[in-house]
This record gives sequence, structure tokens and C-alpha cells, in this order.
Amino acid sequence: MQLFMLEDGQVSLCTVQGLVLMYCCYTIRGHSGAAMVYKALAFELLRELRLDELAIRSLKGNILQSDTLPLKVASRALWGLYCFDR
Repeated sequence: MQLFMLEDGQVSLCTVQGLVLMYCCYTIRGHSGAAMVYKALAFELLRELRLDELAIRSLKGNILQSDTLPLKVASRALWGLYCFDR
């Protein structure tokens, strides 16, 4: 909870992944209603991150070399979330 407070209202990939884990925990416990809330919130926050814009900039070559590591991390996390949701 302390780390969440340090984010100060900013959305991060870690927050999205944490919400997906909460979705898993509540699904396993049989609380499908609460689980769906966590899943919906996770994917809503994922849209707020606007990672698609970063990917498009990289394809056009308008990205700095220092930004490639966050792009690789984000793309792997997104692929994991996509596979998880299917």
C-alpha cells in the first residue's frame, strides 16, 4: 500500500499487473463479482497508460535509444496480459 501511495495517483504498469493478480486471487476464491471489478479496472488503467502511442512512435523511428528498454518491458507485459485475457 505504501508503494501505491508513492505513485501519487499516477498509473503504472505495476498497478495494472497488481490488479490482474487481485483478479486471479478473487477468481480462485470464488468471488467472481469482485474479480470482474479488478479485471475491468486493470484494463481501464492499461488504456490510460497509452502504451500504444509509445509503440507507434518506435515504429516510426521517433523514439530515443534510452526509451527502448521501457518499450520492451511494456510489450512483454502487454503480451502476457493479452494471453492471460484470452
